[in-house]
Amino acid sequence: MSNLNFPSGSLAEARANAREKYYNKMRPIVESLLEFGYGETAMANVLNNKGLFTSHGKEFNVGTVKHLLKMLGYKD
Repeated sequence: MSNLNFPSGSLAEARANAREKYYNKMRPIVESLLEFGYGETAMANVLNNKGLFTSHGKEFNVGTVKHLLKMLGYKD
């Protein structure tokens, strides 16, 4: 692998910033769905129907919703 001469930590910092931005965008949407009592399957359907994607650009499913809930601190 070639050295692209990034300053130390800049790629890691960029990834961390992108993650934080993504989760900040998703938090109010997820909170709203939780307030309405949506389960994981229903949440996946709503998020997909809204045209939203996971942090990896994929459609949501039960597993990715569980991961999202965990990352947002709603699940252990």
